[in-house]
Amino acid sequence: FSRMRVYILLICTIVAVASAGLTHVRLHKFPQHHEMPVAVRAKSLAAKYGAHSVSSESPEVPLMDYQDAQYYGEISIGTPPQPFKVIFDTGSSNLWVPSENCSLISWCLLKSKYHWERSSSYRPNGTAFAIQYGSGALTGFTCDDTVTLGGLQAEGVTFAAAVKVPGIMNNIRFALGKFDGIMGMAFPSISVGHVAPVFQMLVAQGKVKEPVFQFYLTKGSSNGGEMVLGGVDSSKFKGPLTYVPLSSETYWAFEMGGISMAGHQLCVKGQKCIGIADTGTSLLAGPKDAVAQLNAIIGAIAIPGGEYLLLNCTDDAIAALPPVTITLSGKIFVLNAKDYILGISSGGQKQCVSGFIGIDVPAGPLWILGDLFISKYVTVFDIGKSRVGFAPVI
Repeated sequence: FSRMRVYILLICTIVAVASAGLTHVRLHKFPQHHEMPVAVRAKSLAAKYGAHSVSSESPEVPLMDYQDAQYYGEISIGTPPQPFKVIFDTGSSNLWVPSENCSLISWCLLKSKYHWERSSSYRPNGTAFAIQYGSGALTGFTCDDTVTLGGLQAEGVTFAAAVKVPGIMNNIRFALGKFDGIMGMAFPSISVGHVAPVFQMLVAQGKVKEPVFQFYLTKGSSNGGEMVLGGVDSSKFKGPLTYVPLSSETYWAFEMGGISMAGHQLCVKGQKCIGIADTGTSLLAGPKDAVAQLNAIIGAIAIPGGEYLLLNCTDDAIAALPPVTITLSGKIFVLNAKDYILGISSGGQKQCVSGFIGIDVPAGPLWILGDLFISKYVTVFDIGKSRVGFAPVI
């Protein structure tokens, strides 16, 4: 009966339609956690991209950054399949989910947990797993098992079954979050243990038509959009894709032609103007000085907690703000005020918060194009040709 219930749950929650060699995985959306101060988000994001600037067997990746992500989807692990909700994160490379061995009164209390003894396809690995954080380490152990994504089975995937999360606040945040774990979709060079990410395993095993995946994120509804595996679904965007070659196969990083607002050049080609497409981050992040300039241009005032607040939050005031333009392979991509201003409710009052966040990292300067950008521009991640493509959402 329990196995039948798992199968029924998967049929009801995982929507994956194969058409013309493409697999469509439905994404779900939940509201941003605006109660997390921007200063905390910035520190977490800076740690995420400072993690791999030095050689380390246990790179530092912040837990808290994922609490601000808006989009998640379903995968399953093992035989029969055990379902999990995960953040599909192009800014990291490891897959981890809670282990059955985690403490009952902790971050994993209400989470789906991996039970290795229930899976006939499980193979022992025996390697300890740890990702370092400022307040400790997420620890656990690695396992090898079958991972199913959109009906596609990747066999022998090495992933982490997490046991412990550092810090009381991290335990609380994860306990309240709607997802169970993280599925990284960047490159093996930045993964703990240099293990292959799930999608690259699907590619190596010939399970997808092309080594390409695509994100189409929606705004304003609980339907978060979809991730497409194995190629490009042109029905989701207008016009041709604009491709940018990767500067390295670590993150999905590329050189930009520039970033500007109201005649101010904030990032210029040839002066290390590097962008990263990151589905695990909700905002648009850049060097602190440049972001401070952006916020000054739109008249945002710094308040305690690190946020920048607009004092005039009327629709007319927002509409009058200048756009920010990002140049990629000679083409201009525009974010209007309605794209970069976050409308939130505080004490029954509407507030308008800037979606620009400042970070300084050792490998910088870096500009992180998170969901704020990707929800306006369909993003295609092409492993085979080492490039990223962008086009306006329909």
